[in-house]
Amino acid sequence: MKKSHTYRQLQLPKMTQRLVLLVVGWLVVLANQPPVFAREMQLTGIQMGKKKELATGVWYQHASDKSIPWEIDIIEIDLNEPTIEIVSIDAITPSLREKLPDLAKRGRAIAAINAGFFNMETGESVSHFELDDVIHTHTRADLPPRSTMGFTDGGAPKAIMAVVDTEGTPASHADEWKQVMHAIAGGPGLIDEGNVTITDEFEGFGKVNFVEKRHPRTAMGFNSKTNRMFWVTVDGRQPEWSVGMDLFELTHLMADLGCDNAMNFDGGGSTTCVANGKVVNRVSGKDRTLRAVSNAWIVRKALPEIIVDNDSPNASKSGNWSMVAEKGCFGNDALVFTSNSDDDKPAVITWSPTLPAPGEYLVEGWWVAGPDRTDTATFSLSVGDKTQEITVNQQRLGSHWNELGRLAIAEDSTPRITLTRSAAGTGSISADAIRLTKLGTAK
Repeated sequence: MKKSHTYRQLQLPKMTQRLVLLVVGWLVVLANQPPVFAREMQLTGIQMGKKKELATGVWYQHASDKSIPWEIDIIEIDLNEPTIEIVSIDAITPSLREKLPDLAKRGRAIAAINAGFFNMETGESVSHFELDDVIHTHTRADLPPRSTMGFTDGGAPKAIMAVVDTEGTPASHADEWKQVMHAIAGGPGLIDEGNVTITDEFEGFGKVNFVEKRHPRTAMGFNSKTNRMFWVTVDGRQPEWSVGMDLFELTHLMADLGCDNAMNFDGGGSTTCVANGKVVNRVSGKDRTLRAVSNAWIVRKALPEIIVDNDSPNASKSGNWSMVAEKGCFGNDALVFTSNSDDDKPAVITWSPTLPAPGEYLVEGWWVAGPDRTDTATFSLSVGDKTQEITVNQQRLGSHWNELGRLAIAEDSTPRITLTRSAAGTGSISADAIRLTKLGTAK
């Protein structure tokens, strides 16, 4: 982050040697900037519960301080673990919002937390959101650049934190950011490369209520030396259970966990943490009702997958298709069928992937959505003499991997995934790519 940012000052009088070094380094950087806010705080009363392994490289832990009170839920992730991956996920409902357990289930999550800010009325994300190397939303144009967490693809993911502007350009880590496949903006930043730097004013969070008052909080951070990541939720607005944290207390907590990079995400009634399919925190909504959110982070097992693009030798087509380099396509281009003349052959494309092993496979499709697309695109999933069909509306859910079904594939069997438009259908049809992910042995 740029050192010209306006930061608020944090005083932590009873700290470990590690934190003293962090604050000393931070004060040197900000020696010419007058303190805007400073007060003492004590986190010494936090009691850490037993750490539970959710999967290889992923742990859950509850912590609390009954005297304040605080109730905290922590997901710890070993970013060196090759069998796990971290991905962004967003709501696919018409309301553009889903409850976190539903997002976690659809994403096959080991654990999940809520992430970016969104419009409560429309459900639309107001934060930078990137999924599978496609930017779906930028931070709203009238907002300042915001702290953003990004991850590379596949097992042993690399975490990168940067301030990203409303056009998706990072202010730092430009070369590393090119490798990012999943990213969500939140804010403000809390710790940057070992420096305690709460960037609330620079990122437009200058309101006293947001920064200095206690609220439910969601945060993420990592230690760049050990490659350990921490997802943290702090319950709040429940005096008998947990009052929440201000951003200074939250920063102290993230530093105590060992984070040398950390940032805040959407909190309040959105703050939710899921572990092994269950909500583990106590949400602060009315009657403790789960709030549907726009997007989330999930950590899951990195499973073997096969992707077949439209230009693969394993894809065959008939009909008057055009190759179009559309925004949001998988790879370099997508096939589009628009003609309705009587002389044209039906629009058909068939993917026949070669699989490395038999088993149960999740089948997903990728298309480019638009208002001119058909709402009756039919995918047929076949193995041997068994076929299942699903009709999708290609006016929605573009530039995502969308679940089409599951196939039990035996030894020496070749699945066929065929896309057609129904005879009565209108509008263009997009044929881009399909993905098969091995979930396990065939049932």
